Amino acid sequence: MKDAVKEYMGREIAAVEGETTVSVAIDKMAHAKDYRGYVIVLEKGAPAGILAERDIIIRVLAGRLDPSRTKVSQVMSSPLVTVDPDTSVAEVARILEKQHSGKLAVVKDGIIYGIIEARDIAGLFREYVDNAIRQVLRFSPMIRF
Repeated sequence: MKDAVKEYMGREIAAVEGETTVSVAIDKMAHAKDYRGYVIVLEKGAPAGILAERDIIIRVLAGRLDPSRTKVSQVMSSPLVTVDPDTSVAEVARILEKQHSGKLAVVKDGIIYGIIEARDIAGLFREYVDNAIRQVLRFSPMIRF
């Protein structure tokens, strides 16, 4: 499987500036067209981190911080782990496993093009396995046991 991640990444990206409050970021997350549970955090227009549901639960709620006063930059996960759009899907799967992460930003020259998530890759591998099984079954009448 040598397909590039750019073929499978999600292109809808919810993003906020680092000075945005967590409350505003949560609202943006909740109303995103394709809710994924995170927003990309930008600093001067460049991707700098990510604020995910986990960050909100652990750093804001468990830390007893006020979401309406806490800046996203104070609680985001940073640095943002990124891959190039031409990175193979197999390599992205290895990076996700190594980083213990569920998502990676697809970035080139400081520009974010999309997000690839473990669930996107899981769906792709499921499709790959299904196709392989169909090919085997197609020739099964010729196979003798």
